[in-house]
Amino acid sequence: FMAHKLKKLLKKWQKRCLLQRWNITIMSQPEEDWDKNGLCVIVPGSERASVLVSKYPESDMGIEHIVLHELTHLMLVPLDEGKDTWKPALDESQRELFDRQFTLAMEKVVDHVSRALLNP
Repeated sequence: FMAHKLKKLLKKWQKRCLLQRWNITIMSQPEEDWDKNGLCVIVPGSERASVLVSKYPESDMGIEHIVLHELTHLMLVPLDEGKDTWKPALDESQRELFDRQFTLAMEKVVDHVSRALLNP
């Protein structure tokens, strides 16, 4: 049941987010002690990704919101890839701070965009 629901949600949101050119696989993460609601693993330099969705989400996010949240990361890949071009100009401690700040900002944007799309 879960696999069918995930594939249906992927198809719906992949089209709505204009991500049809991406080759995306989706599956559930069955472990109860997994510390994430979802995860998007992007193959660098390609338009391929795998999305994992927890069978036991630890937040009020529903399965559809988790799928959409992870797909939103794909819409923002150019920003993610661009950050790596800025990092060489920074020293090691600045890179760590930059990575942490960038990740926090990216998650805020991804959460905001996914909520806006889910609740138009």
